[in-house]
Amino acid sequence: MLFLYNGDAGNPFPSIFRRTLDGRIPDQSIMESAIITTVLVIMGGLILSLVVGIFIAIFQLSRFTSLRFLGAVYVETFRGLPIYVTLLFVYFGVRALLKALPLPFEIPGITADEAPFSISLSPFVSAIIALGCCYGAYMSEVVRAGISAIPPEEIEAASLEAGRAQVYLHVIFPQALRIILPALVNECIALTKDSSLVGAITLIDITRSADIYARSTFLYFETFSALALMYLFISLLLSRLQRTLEGVFRKDRLVVAPAPRTT
Repeated sequence: MLFLYNGDAGNPFPSIFRRTLDGRIPDQSIMESAIITTVLVIMGGLILSLVVGIFIAIFQLSRFTSLRFLGAVYVETFRGLPIYVTLLFVYFGVRALLKALPLPFEIPGITADEAPFSISLSPFVSAIIALGCCYGAYMSEVVRAGISAIPPEEIEAASLEAGRAQVYLHVIFPQALRIILPALVNECIALTKDSSLVGAITLIDITRSADIYARSTFLYFETFSALALMYLFISLLLSRLQRTLEGVFRKDRLVVAPAPRTT
């Protein structure tokens, strides 16, 4: 489902899934569709960035030099690329590259329905990949700092009674989450604000929809004021969630570190 193809022949997925991944919500107004698209892009970007961040953090803390090197290269590369440039690169660059690489066989729902078969990234998926990859670098540094803050004695003691995977799941990650919570929410807020750039790759989110509406009605102040309030509401909601979780952790007598950076 992460790829779309031209034509409907042989597609096993319902139309609503294909159109949603393409940034077009059926049976919805433009603004309703834009809101749903924005929420899905933010959620998809957050999930992907967390997954990438955890794996890259594990790479950076690995005892193998090659994995530490790969983790460092990833972090330095994506931290040095602007989100806007990454969006353009993924949608126009990677998309063109994939189309230039024909596959010798057909995969229903993934490839084109005519030979030579090729893969086509949608704007929706391209936005999630770009945001997830960029913020995966930031998330990895946050996760790495949280894991490094755990006393080595606790990890060594847990390793005597459990395997490495169990130590990460039951000892390291739960404690690291409590430590990095403010920084984690801070990155979530930053990703939410940067998601307003996805209109550059033809995806109709709330920012792009507001821009189109303002240009057609000349109500620039009213339109962009409403848009600013939408993003402010999301940011305040995430901040409130952070304080609620901090209160829960405080009841467990665990100290939560302050956020390392603001955006």
